[in-house]
Amino acid sequence: MKTLKTYIALAFVSLVVFNSCKKSDTPVTPPASQNPSISLVGGSGYASSDYTTSVGAPSVTVKAISLSNTTSNSNLVSVYSSVTSNNTIVYSNTATLPSGAKSHSDSVVVTTTAPGTSRVEFKVTDKAGMVATVAINITVVGPSPATMPIGSGAPIKLGGSADPNPSYMNLYTGATYSQAVAEANATNIDLVYNKTKVYSPSDALETDAIIKAAGVITRMDVYTAKAYSSITDADINAYNPSGSTNTTVASGTVVMFKTNSGKKGVFQVSSFNGSATSSSTDNISIVGKIQQ
Repeated sequence: MKTLKTYIALAFVSLVVFNSCKKSDTPVTPPASQNPSISLVGGSGYASSDYTTSVGAPSVTVKAISLSNTTSNSNLVSVYSSVTSNNTIVYSNTATLPSGAKSHSDSVVVTTTAPGTSRVEFKVTDKAGMVATVAINITVVGPSPATMPIGSGAPIKLGGSADPNPSYMNLYTGATYSQAVAEANATNIDLVYNKTKVYSPSDALETDAIIKAAGVITRMDVYTAKAYSSITDADINAYNPSGSTNTTVASGTVVMFKTNSGKKGVFQVSSFNGSATSSSTDNISIVGKIQQ
């Protein structure tokens, strides 16, 4: 009797497993969407996806077309539009649609008077309470700060600790300082040169305790994307040094930098007599430009 019950139980389990497998193989058709639809208009004069422009460029128009659902045939009742900037809604409007509306178009104009990012959103609601939304970001970029030559624009010579040329300089003004006066000007120093290396006065390579304590932090990277003569103001504005406070240079080396005051710029080693071992001749000349 026990054996018979066991066979019956096993047969029942097999039937359940078989039926379960059979049911899982049956394709399930998802229910048709009951939501209305909304889409952005593309083409000349319109933005239909995330868009970047510049200050002073023509205003950007974002236009949305709303349609009732063809399955539910539920009429549209309203379309809400908004523009959000810096987490603050700066524009909003709700268009209440006439009875029986099946479609509607609405548009928002984003001005380019100031830099920043605006999020434009549209939401359509139908009579059944079903909704659909669409949104994009419009970014307005400010002009790149103009640059000026470092110093007079002529090459600036820097020497190592045993070289008679000054070792310290201010990248914004181009002023150079010898060891004798460097401590008194420590807060003005952006760059130090010694034995084939340029570095921030706050870097571990700086051995003068007074300069290191008062020195500013200058970030810099060797830049290989373009030749120095081809680097534009926009290139300088777009590039952020990765965080190095020292780098080794050679003849022709191009260095992008950012000073502690936030000024970004570039310089090139125009002549190189650097030496990691010489006790008398260890100097380089640089030419560069920095944001005004």
